[in-house]
Amino acid sequence: MSVTLLDYLPGIGMIAIGIGAIIIWFLLKGKKPMYFGYYILGAILWAIAIIPKYAMDYTITAPFERILLSSLPIAAVAIIVALYFGLRTGFFESGFTYLILKYSGLTKNMGFNEAVALGIGFGGIEAIYVYYLWIQGLGPLLTSPTDPMSYIGVWERLFTLFCHVFAVVLVVYAIKLKDRRWLWLSIAYKSVLDGSLILFLYFLGNVVTTTYIIESFVAILGIIGLIGLYRIDKSYGGGVPDAPKAGNPNIGD
Repeated sequence: MSVTLLDYLPGIGMIAIGIGAIIIWFLLKGKKPMYFGYYILGAILWAIAIIPKYAMDYTITAPFERILLSSLPIAAVAIIVALYFGLRTGFFESGFTYLILKYSGLTKNMGFNEAVALGIGFGGIEAIYVYYLWIQGLGPLLTSPTDPMSYIGVWERLFTLFCHVFAVVLVVYAIKLKDRRWLWLSIAYKSVLDGSLILFLYFLGNVVTTTYIIESFVAILGIIGLIGLYRIDKSYGGGVPDAPKAGNPNIGD
């Protein structure tokens, strides 16, 4: 089967989400070159979080699942595995980000706009990485530019990016406000995003309808993230409740 440039459109769309978000935020926020440092930092934080997840997959994940399957009903296994993958993502992606930002002091000069740029870097590099996995999985040979299902990955990357940004901003404000409840909310949010997918697949089956339900759920979480970002920006500005609405990034630690 010959592959043309059109067959790469779904994958190109994934990259466009990551790069496009950086460009849009850069243009919206006064074209400040300093934001590029936050994009890069966000990408580094994503890499730091993803490495231990891969390490677990190559070491303990498969044996853990085999032990569960040998001793528990399949429904119980699905629930436990969903919790395992969900909490793993929540603690590594939000927990590690919290520890690094808090003890490095990087949030000291970080306001809302910078926190969003950090989240865009975090989610944007993942969108590009998913494109790489798509190519390695022979994505162009398995999709068609005329099939709407081929663009599900683009839809998912868009709303997942919103989720990443919201989760990262929650982490930043957990530090700025000195309130770990924001961190726990970020961990729970990420856990639901990752863990729920396994439950959908188990209880609904791996069929086309399930795919639409999963992607609708991801979209709902992404919209919740956007609403959350709007409320954080309007309510807290740069760091603490008594800061000016425009935000003072020097407030907080």
